[in-house]
Amino acid sequence: MKPTKIKITISRGQYFVLDAYLSLFVWIFVLLVFPLFATIKQKVFPNYYFLDANTINNFIMHKSTLTKGDSYASTAAFYSALNVSKDSIVFPVISALIICGFFFWILKKSKATRMSLLELGMFLYCMLLSIVYMTLLSKDFIVLLIIIPFISLASHKAIGLVIWSVVALFYAYFFRGYWLLILALFWTLYVMFSWIKKPKQLFLIVLALLFVLAVLFKIGMGVDLDNYRTMVNDIRSEAVDISAKSMITSYIPGGGVIIGWLNVYLVWLFMMVPIPLILSLSPFYLIISFFISMLFWKFWSATKSELITKKNTTLKATICLIISFTAIQSIFEPDYGSYVRHLSPLYPLFFYVLFVSRGKTEVIKEKENESLARG
Repeated sequence: MKPTKIKITISRGQYFVLDAYLSLFVWIFVLLVFPLFATIKQKVFPNYYFLDANTINNFIMHKSTLTKGDSYASTAAFYSALNVSKDSIVFPVISALIICGFFFWILKKSKATRMSLLELGMFLYCMLLSIVYMTLLSKDFIVLLIIIPFISLASHKAIGLVIWSVVALFYAYFFRGYWLLILALFWTLYVMFSWIKKPKQLFLIVLALLFVLAVLFKIGMGVDLDNYRTMVNDIRSEAVDISAKSMITSYIPGGGVIIGWLNVYLVWLFMMVPIPLILSLSPFYLIISFFISMLFWKFWSATKSELITKKNTTLKATICLIISFTAIQSIFEPDYGSYVRHLSPLYPLFFYVLFVSRGKTEVIKEKENESLARG
């Protein structure tokens, strides 16, 4: 495998590309430093980044077993089976290598031959976040293990996706029940994708699907669609939870099916462009907002290209999974910190969408240039 070359733009029309050896040096440096960082992250980041790990560790100490619908007990059982504890030194390194390996595998699978300096920054930032959030006792590392085979299985079309869905159903049963909703939205979008021609149609379809969920939540459980987030944030506000500085609040006051539905849809939009974080003017939040916004801008640009060509079923499935996952996140996520953490297992998929789409575009342009040359 040739290393993905790094393209540095100086000004419009002026750039230089690091050769294969320099690019390889950058990637080797990343592969050596990031696993090392995984072992010291708790000395660098505030304690509230690791509250989940402390809770899971308590469940491990009480010898919890796989329990239907109990994410903490089931996660504790998973790590107990691996003999991993909160103070483990080996697990952060191994999990970091798995994370880095998945990111690099994505470069190979998507046939990424080059990336811009901005894309390199996005790539390394997402890898760093993944290592911070998933190289400890983390529920999200288990999600990563489910995501890793997704692209390979999706390449086998419907049969591969059915197999993957069975694994996801097992995860939903024992860990996070809302994965049932993710799967429902995923298959709906996957079936409808052939008839969708523009990204704005996808936005309207998500709006409609969230309305269906809003009605079902009201009929089935008697609550608004944003009830879970509102309830959790009310408790955290009373407790003055320091980890909730980036709390996601309702944008439209009041309650009911319509208001809950619209609030959730607005949350979904602001997850892609985190305007509330930007308005805080916090340097830390501004950095997060920049990279998240760029990630989704690149994602929707690639999605627009795929909607035109519709040539790659694996790319189609990956796009549908990212949209479904984030749409369901908009129902439950109480704050942007939780959102960024829970999205971390899917970060590599964003780059798969970006680089596969770019490769298709470049092939089309080459064919057009060859046709013009012959003409």
